[in-house]
Amino acid sequence: MSHVVALCPTYRRRRLVNNAIALFFRQTWSEPMTMLVFDDGENALLNFLYHENKTVMVIPFTERFPTLGAKYNSLVDYACDKLRADYLFIWEDDDIYLPDHIEKYMKCFQAGAQWVKPSLIYTYFGGRLEKVDPHFSFFASIAFTKSVRDQTDPVYFIEDHVVQFDIDFMHKLSRKYGSPHDPIEDGEPTYVFRWDTTEAYHGQGFMHLGDRWYEAVPYATQPEPAMPNRPVLDEDSIRVLRLTREQRNEDSFGCLSGKENKVQT
Repeated sequence: MSHVVALCPTYRRRRLVNNAIALFFRQTWSEPMTMLVFDDGENALLNFLYHENKTVMVIPFTERFPTLGAKYNSLVDYACDKLRADYLFIWEDDDIYLPDHIEKYMKCFQAGAQWVKPSLIYTYFGGRLEKVDPHFSFFASIAFTKSVRDQTDPVYFIEDHVVQFDIDFMHKLSRKYGSPHDPIEDGEPTYVFRWDTTEAYHGQGFMHLGDRWYEAVPYATQPEPAMPNRPVLDEDSIRVLRLTREQRNEDSFGCLSGKENKVQT
Protein backbone atom coordinates (compact mmCIF):
# COMPACT_ATOMS: atom_id res chain seq x y z
CA MET A 1 0.00 0.00 0.00
CA SER A 2 1.42 3.38 -1.02
CA HIS A 3 1.96 6.30 1.35
CA VAL A 4 1.23 9.85 0.23
CA VAL A 5 2.84 12.75 2.10
CA ALA A 6 1.76 16.37 1.55
CA LEU A 7 4.52 18.89 2.26
CA CYS A 8 3.42 22.13 3.93
CA PRO A 9 5.97 24.76 5.00
CA THR A 10 4.51 27.63 7.00
CA TYR A 11 5.63 30.78 8.79
CA ARG A 12 3.30 33.13 10.68
CA ARG A 13 0.20 31.86 8.84
CA ARG A 14 -1.42 29.44 11.29
CA ARG A 15 -4.99 30.30 10.35
CA LEU A 16 -4.15 29.33 6.78
CA VAL A 17 -2.63 26.07 8.03
CA ASN A 18 -5.96 25.22 9.65
CA ASN A 19 -7.62 25.76 6.28
CA ALA A 20 -5.00 23.60 4.54
CA ILE A 21 -5.66 20.83 7.07
CA ALA A 22 -9.41 21.02 6.42
CA LEU A 23 -8.76 20.70 2.67
CA PHE A 24 -6.46 17.75 3.28
CA PHE A 25 -9.09 15.98 5.38
CA ARG A 26 -11.56 16.35 2.49
CA GLN A 27 -9.36 14.44 0.04
CA THR A 28 -11.06 11.42 -1.52
CA TRP A 29 -7.94 9.22 -1.88
CA SER A 30 -8.53 6.17 0.33
CA GLU A 31 -5.01 4.94 1.13
CA PRO A 32 -2.76 6.21 3.97
CA MET A 33 -1.85 9.90 3.75
CA THR A 34 0.12 12.26 5.95
CA MET A 35 0.25 16.04 5.86
CA LEU A 36 3.65 17.16 7.14
CA VAL A 37 3.77 20.76 8.39
CA PHE A 38 7.02 22.49 9.32
CA ASP A 39 6.24 25.63 11.36
CA ASP A 40 9.28 27.79 12.13
CA GLY A 41 7.33 30.76 13.41
CA GLU A 42 7.35 31.90 17.02
CA ASN A 43 5.30 29.92 19.56
CA ALA A 44 4.81 26.95 17.25
CA LEU A 45 3.28 23.85 18.84
CA LEU A 46 3.83 20.16 18.23
CA ASN A 47 0.50 18.75 17.08
CA PHE A 48 -0.94 15.54 15.66
CA LEU A 49 -4.42 15.19 14.16
CA TYR A 50 -6.13 12.11 12.75
CA HIS A 51 -9.15 11.66 10.49
CA GLU A 52 -10.03 8.39 8.76
CA ASN A 53 -6.97 7.39 6.67
CA LYS A 54 -5.28 10.75 7.19
CA THR A 55 -2.69 12.02 9.67
CA VAL A 56 -1.47 15.58 10.15
CA MET A 57 1.88 16.20 11.84
CA VAL A 58 2.77 19.76 12.79
CA ILE A 59 6.46 19.97 13.70
CA PRO A 60 7.67 23.18 15.42
CA PHE A 61 11.10 24.74 14.99
CA THR A 62 12.65 27.31 17.31
CA GLU A 63 14.73 28.91 14.56
CA ARG A 64 13.65 29.94 11.09
CA PHE A 65 15.10 27.99 8.18
CA PRO A 66 17.71 30.04 6.30
CA THR A 67 15.82 29.76 2.99
CA LEU A 68 12.58 28.27 1.73
CA GLY A 69 14.60 25.86 -0.42
CA ALA A 70 16.33 24.56 2.70
CA LYS A 71 12.95 24.13 4.38
CA TYR A 72 11.60 22.12 1.46
CA ASN A 73 14.70 19.91 1.41
CA SER A 74 14.18 19.15 5.10
CA LEU A 75 10.51 18.36 4.46
CA VAL A 76 11.39 15.93 1.65
CA ASP A 77 14.13 14.29 3.72
CA TYR A 78 11.81 13.84 6.71
CA ALA A 79 9.03 12.46 4.52
CA CYS A 80 11.29 9.97 2.75
CA ASP A 81 13.49 8.91 5.68
CA LYS A 82 11.09 8.95 8.64
CA LEU A 83 7.64 8.62 7.09
CA ARG A 84 8.67 6.29 4.25
CA ALA A 85 6.78 8.36 1.71
CA ASP A 86 6.18 6.96 -1.76
CA TYR A 87 4.60 10.07 -3.27
CA LEU A 88 5.15 13.68 -2.26
CA PHE A 89 2.70 16.51 -2.91
CA ILE A 90 3.38 20.22 -2.51
CA TRP A 91 0.68 21.57 -0.19
CA GLU A 92 1.03 25.33 0.24
CA ASP A 93 -0.95 26.71 3.17
CA ASP A 94 -2.47 29.64 1.24
CA ASP A 95 -3.73 27.76 -1.83
CA ILE A 96 -6.79 25.57 -2.28
CA TYR A 97 -6.72 21.88 -3.19
CA LEU A 98 -10.03 20.40 -4.32
CA PRO A 99 -11.18 17.08 -2.81
CA ASP A 100 -10.11 14.94 -5.79
CA HIS A 101 -6.67 16.55 -6.13
CA ILE A 102 -4.63 13.67 -4.74
CA GLU A 103 -6.84 11.01 -6.31
CA LYS A 104 -6.41 12.44 -9.81
CA TYR A 105 -2.65 12.72 -9.41
CA MET A 106 -2.39 9.18 -8.07
CA LYS A 107 -3.89 7.88 -11.31
CA CYS A 108 -0.83 9.33 -13.07
CA PHE A 109 1.55 7.73 -10.59
CA GLN A 110 -0.19 4.39 -10.95
CA ALA A 111 0.39 4.71 -14.71
CA GLY A 112 4.14 5.13 -14.14
CA ALA A 113 4.60 8.90 -13.72
CA GLN A 114 7.60 10.17 -11.75
CA TRP A 115 6.28 13.69 -11.46
CA VAL A 116 2.93 15.34 -12.13
CA LYS A 117 2.00 18.89 -13.10
CA PRO A 118 -1.39 19.98 -14.45
CA SER A 119 -2.02 21.66 -17.80
CA LEU A 120 -4.86 23.68 -16.26
CA ILE A 121 -5.26 25.34 -12.88
CA TYR A 122 -7.68 27.76 -11.29
CA THR A 123 -6.68 31.24 -10.18
CA TYR A 124 -8.76 33.12 -7.63
CA PHE A 125 -8.32 36.90 -7.58
CA GLY A 126 -10.80 39.45 -6.36
CA GLY A 127 -13.51 36.84 -5.94
CA ARG A 128 -13.19 35.62 -9.55
CA LEU A 129 -12.39 31.98 -10.33
CA GLU A 130 -10.75 31.42 -13.72
CA LYS A 131 -9.09 28.53 -15.52
CA VAL A 132 -5.58 29.31 -16.82
CA ASP A 133 -2.68 27.54 -18.47
CA PRO A 134 0.08 27.49 -15.82
CA HIS A 135 2.91 26.99 -18.34
CA PHE A 136 6.05 26.26 -16.28
CA SER A 137 4.91 28.11 -13.17
CA PHE A 138 2.70 27.44 -10.14
CA PHE A 139 5.09 25.10 -8.38
CA ALA A 140 2.54 24.41 -5.62
CA SER A 141 0.53 22.31 -8.07
CA ILE A 142 3.18 19.58 -8.52
CA ALA A 143 3.80 16.15 -7.01
CA PHE A 144 6.67 13.69 -7.41
CA THR A 145 7.90 10.29 -6.25
CA LYS A 146 10.40 9.34 -3.58
CA SER A 147 12.95 8.66 -6.33
CA VAL A 148 13.97 12.33 -6.07
CA ARG A 149 16.16 11.09 -3.25
CA ASP A 150 17.71 8.08 -4.99
CA GLN A 151 21.42 7.78 -4.31
CA THR A 152 22.59 7.85 -7.91
CA ASP A 153 20.92 11.07 -9.04
CA PRO A 154 19.11 12.92 -6.21
CA VAL A 155 17.16 16.10 -6.86
CA TYR A 156 17.42 18.91 -4.32
CA PHE A 157 16.02 22.39 -3.98
CA ILE A 158 18.62 25.09 -4.32
CA GLU A 159 19.27 26.55 -0.86
CA ASP A 160 20.64 29.93 -1.89
CA HIS A 161 18.58 33.12 -1.65
CA VAL A 162 17.17 32.71 -5.14
CA VAL A 163 13.65 33.89 -5.99
CA GLN A 164 13.02 31.11 -8.50
CA PHE A 165 14.18 28.19 -6.36
CA ASP A 166 10.89 26.47 -7.23
CA ILE A 167 11.30 26.89 -10.99
CA ASP A 168 14.86 25.59 -10.65
CA PHE A 169 13.52 22.47 -8.92
CA MET A 170 10.99 21.81 -11.68
CA HIS A 171 13.72 22.15 -14.32
CA LYS A 172 15.73 19.55 -12.41
CA LEU A 173 12.73 17.22 -12.41
CA SER A 174 12.36 17.72 -16.16
CA ARG A 175 16.01 16.88 -16.77
CA LYS A 176 15.77 13.76 -14.65
CA TYR A 177 12.35 12.44 -15.72
CA GLY A 178 11.30 14.32 -18.84
CA SER A 179 7.98 16.12 -19.16
CA PRO A 180 5.50 15.78 -16.29
CA HIS A 181 2.35 13.71 -16.56
CA ASP A 182 -0.85 15.72 -16.75
CA PRO A 183 -3.67 14.83 -14.31
CA ILE A 184 -6.25 16.88 -16.21
CA GLU A 185 -8.35 14.45 -18.25
CA ASP A 186 -11.78 16.05 -17.94
CA GLY A 187 -10.84 19.72 -18.25
CA GLU A 188 -11.39 20.28 -14.54
CA PRO A 189 -8.44 21.57 -12.47
CA THR A 190 -7.96 20.52 -8.85
CA TYR A 191 -5.50 23.23 -7.75
CA VAL A 192 -6.48 26.82 -6.99
CA PHE A 193 -3.88 29.59 -6.72
CA ARG A 194 -5.06 32.56 -4.69
CA TRP A 195 -3.43 35.75 -3.57
CA ASP A 196 -5.36 38.83 -2.52
CA THR A 197 -8.11 37.30 -0.37
CA THR A 198 -6.25 35.29 2.28
CA GLU A 199 -5.93 38.14 4.81
CA ALA A 200 -2.31 37.09 5.24
CA TYR A 201 0.96 38.05 3.58
CA HIS A 202 1.79 36.42 0.25
CA GLY A 203 5.24 35.73 -1.14
CA GLN A 204 4.30 37.43 -4.41
CA GLY A 205 4.01 40.66 -2.49
CA PHE A 206 7.75 40.54 -1.78
CA MET A 207 8.99 39.66 -5.27
CA HIS A 208 9.98 43.26 -5.99
CA LEU A 209 12.77 42.73 -3.47
CA GLY A 210 14.35 40.02 -5.60
CA ASP A 211 16.57 37.58 -3.76
CA ARG A 212 16.06 39.49 -0.49
CA TRP A 213 12.34 38.64 -0.30
CA TYR A 214 12.64 35.78 2.23
CA GLU A 215 14.71 37.84 4.65
CA ALA A 216 12.17 40.68 4.47
CA VAL A 217 9.14 38.67 5.64
CA PRO A 218 9.88 38.80 9.42
CA TYR A 219 10.14 42.60 9.26
CA ALA A 220 6.84 43.00 7.42
CA THR A 221 4.75 40.57 9.50
CA GLN A 222 3.89 40.04 13.14
CA PRO A 223 4.66 37.06 15.39
CA GLU A 224 1.68 34.86 16.19
CA PRO A 225 0.54 33.51 19.55
CA ALA A 226 0.53 29.77 20.17
CA MET A 227 -2.49 28.30 18.41
CA PRO A 228 -3.65 24.67 18.45
CA ASN A 229 -4.36 23.38 14.96
CA ARG A 230 -7.93 22.58 13.95
CA PRO A 231 -9.35 21.82 10.49
CA VAL A 232 -11.42 24.91 9.71
CA LEU A 233 -12.28 26.06 6.19
CA ASP A 234 -11.97 29.78 5.52
CA GLU A 235 -14.59 31.73 3.60
CA ASP A 236 -12.55 31.67 0.39
CA SER A 237 -12.34 27.90 0.38
CA ILE A 238 -16.05 27.50 1.11
CA ARG A 239 -16.84 29.83 -1.79
CA VAL A 240 -14.41 28.14 -4.20
CA LEU A 241 -15.62 24.65 -3.30
CA ARG A 242 -19.18 25.75 -4.00
CA LEU A 243 -18.24 27.35 -7.31
CA THR A 244 -16.29 24.33 -8.53
CA ARG A 245 -19.00 21.95 -7.37
CA GLU A 246 -21.58 23.92 -9.33
CA GLN A 247 -19.36 23.95 -12.43
CA ARG A 248 -18.84 20.20 -12.22
CA ASN A 249 -22.42 19.53 -11.13
CA GLU A 250 -21.09 17.23 -8.42
CA ASP A 251 -22.13 16.45 -4.86
CA SER A 252 -18.89 14.74 -3.85
CA PHE A 253 -17.18 17.74 -2.27
CA GLY A 254 -18.64 17.22 1.18
CA CYS A 255 -20.22 19.56 3.67
CA LEU A 256 -19.17 23.15 2.99
CA SER A 257 -19.23 24.76 6.39
CA GLY A 258 -16.51 26.56 8.25
CA LYS A 259 -17.01 24.36 11.29
CA GLU A 260 -14.35 21.95 12.44
CA ASN A 261 -14.29 18.36 11.32
CA LYS A 262 -14.57 15.73 14.01
CA VAL A 263 -10.99 14.61 14.41
CA GLN A 264 -8.81 12.94 16.96
CA THR A 265 -5.95 14.98 18.38
